Amino acid sequence: MKSIKDRRVQDLVTLLNDLEQLYRRLLRQIERKIYALRHAKLDEIPILGREEQALVARIDERDGLRSQLIKAIASDYGWHTRSAQSLTITQIAQPLDEDVQRGLFETSARLRKALFEVAQANRIAGAIAREMNHHMKWVFDSVRPHEGQITGYSQRGEKVPQRENRLVDAVG
Repeated sequence: MKSIKDRRVQDLVTLLNDLEQLYRRLLRQIERKIYALRHAKLDEIPILGREEQALVARIDERDGLRSQLIKAIASDYGWHTRSAQSLTITQIAQPLDEDVQRGLFETSARLRKALFEVAQANRIAGAIAREMNHHMKWVFDSVRPHEGQITGYSQRGEKVPQRENRLVDAVG
């Protein structure tokens, strides 16, 4: 019969596997969003964003469970629970059997890889969105009729033509 320590460590491995799968789903979602951005499928972007937010909420919930489980494992081994959040997988695995260590290391390596891939995809999606925003602003600025002499700057740093200069903007 497994001890409570062994069950908790096995629960941690299972939870890390779940997190990896959720991050893989998030990666696929971000890739769909990148495709929609690149192909100007503007009607799909809000739907994809909501689905992405639902996945992020699920990941946050599972990560909270991971945090609680690590605190429980730290307590089981007599470690200070306040520093449990800074425990590494190597530290957690140290007192464990070699087979359990291997499973924990393999699972955490796959999770790290998934996290890295999600971060990369997010950077790409952010860059595409910024470039699209910049391009659309340029397009609208180029077709907007000339509005007169520039008299100042808005709080966001944009040029304000004389016709748009309001008293509220002028005094803050």
